[in-house]
Amino acid sequence: MKYEIIEKQNGEISNHIKCIRSVNEMQILAEDLECIEMWLDNKNVPTHDKDGNKYSHIGRIEQLLNVC
Repeated sequence: MKYEIIEKQNGEISNHIKCIRSVNEMQILAEDLECIEMWLDNKNVPTHDKDGNKYSHIGRIEQLLNVC
C-alpha cells in the first residue's frame, strides 16, 4: 500500500496522509467484504439489533462470537 502527504499548507507539510490503492486492490477488498457478508448470512447472524439499527460487519462478527 502506498501513502502520500496530501499537500503543503502555508509552506508546511500537512499531517494528513492519503492512502492510494489501485482499482484492483479495491475490487479484491470489495469481494472479501462480500464473502464475509455471505458467510455471516449462512451462519444466520442478525443484520440488525432489536431497535432496528444495522450492524456493521464487525458488529455482526461480535454477535457471532457472543453466541459461542
